[in-house]
Amino acid sequence: MRKEKSILRRLIPWAVALALIAALVVFVGIPLYSQNDTVTENPPKITACCLN
Repeated sequence: MRKEKSILRRLIPWAVALALIAALVVFVGIPLYSQNDTVTENPPKITACCLN
């Protein structure tokens, strides 16, 4: 007679796989496809005035 596995034992590998896919999406997919909001403006020029 074959002993039936419990439902929890059958779901653990699926839960682990789902957690790994979710971590991959969060830590790789989102930063990879998000827009870069870097500003490429000229820095302000600092000039010395009134040093006479």
